[in-house]
Amino acid sequence: MPFTPSVPLINSNRFDFSNVKIKLFNKLYVGIHSIDYAPECAPGFVYGQSTPYPIGRTRGQLKTDSASIELYREEFGDLSNDIQVIGVGLFEANFIITVSIGDPLSPSSGAPQVDTIIGARFSRFTQGWRQGPDALTVKLDFTFMNMLVNDVPLLSAATIPIR
Repeated sequence: MPFTPSVPLINSNRFDFSNVKIKLFNKLYVGIHSIDYAPECAPGFVYGQSTPYPIGRTRGQLKTDSASIELYREEFGDLSNDIQVIGVGLFEANFIITVSIGDPLSPSSGAPQVDTIIGARFSRFTQGWRQGPDALTVKLDFTFMNMLVNDVPLLSAATIPIR
């Protein structure tokens, strides 16, 4: 069970981006500028006759189409080569993304927290070059099929009664 402090830690350190480890195709990538994902479950509300209040709601549908990862240009080249090896196009590869958050130097932070993004597939990429001191990046939008947050699924498995 993750450690949740009720008072500030002695050194007051919390996780930052240096505590995040990201794997694509089971390979650890260091040159990642950012990753964002926002799964959503949108239930439908059920209303009865002549009542303004809902009388129930449906389970809803999982929406997993709002996600992106921004890589430095060199890592994008490595990722492209990895995809080429498996023989599919950039927008055809299905893979798992593992995002681990933990601090091995701070035992009080507890066990690493892990998000496992299942069935990820790139759907768009954006690149632009600007003059200045910043490193070049490539932003890849992706969709995914499911996700585990510390081994907990977003929705429990649907059960269909067999007769």
